[in-house]
Amino acid sequence: YIDYKKAHLEIATELQEQADRALRQLAFEGDLEWISLLLSAGADPRSCGPSDDGCEDPACNATAFQEACHGDHLDVLKRFNPDPARDDLSDLLSCAVALGSNETIQ
Repeated sequence: YIDYKKAHLEIATELQEQADRALRQLAFEGDLEWISLLLSAGADPRSCGPSDDGCEDPACNATAFQEACHGDHLDVLKRFNPDPARDDLSDLLSCAVALGSNETIQ
């Protein structure tokens, strides 16, 4: 994937969008193995866009961080390693509170 993306710069943006979209969906599902592979391939947990849940409305767009909160996957959030300097922790807290997950809130 990485080599293909480098060799085909004309579609690099589309490939990045696909990787980021897959990461958002897997963050919601909590699949750490695939998440780790996508992160190593350059997927960005901070990119905002649709996941594969069928909702194409821009109001449904989210980051992989938000999807992990919605899916109540603390292990995924830890893997993403939120940074208060780069990430909106109050937004992530709001996502966790909406689900009532005490572990994720803490």
